Amino acid sequence: MSLHTVLEEGKWPFATVEEPVERIELDDYAKEQRFVYRIPANAVLVVSLSQRFRRKHMRKGIDWDIRYIPSINEKAIICNLESLTSEEIDKDIDQDEQIIIEYICATDESSSYSTSFIRCLVAQLAADMAMPITHDQQRFATLMQYAEQMKSKALQQNLNEDGQDKMHWLDPITASRGW
Repeated sequence: MSLHTVLEEGKWPFATVEEPVERIELDDYAKEQRFVYRIPANAVLVVSLSQRFRRKHMRKGIDWDIRYIPSINEKAIICNLESLTSEEIDKDIDQDEQIIIEYICATDESSSYSTSFIRCLVAQLAADMAMPITHDQQRFATLMQYAEQMKSKALQQNLNEDGQDKMHWLDPITASRGW
């Protein structure tokens, strides 16, 4: 459980996955958001949905929501934009309508974990175990504070690795020029 707790805290580059959404065929789910998409089974946290344009680096964010849908007995993503089907994607037709999901993936591949993430996870585990083992509120509070400091440091390091300030794909003019 501690692993998922730490993964949910931020956008870890080693655990971030982008892929096309998988559409669930349902009769109009809701009038305002008609299309339903599956949340990947290994997703810990859905970060964003975006519409991919012809150039892979050009995207536009879209409005979406996660809701529990009783008819399929699971949580799913709903939005008002339709994505291409897998058959249309395989035919390599114009992919302007392809919707991409970005999410944090629960992975057991510990070799991909960054050192700062491992330190953060160990601090969280220590804090989670402190109270049941020691019953010392002061020690628990100290370890939680340390775990939060480690998360803050690790997330700051990940911002440097992410390179968002170097990529200008949100601006179509600079993206087309490769700046």
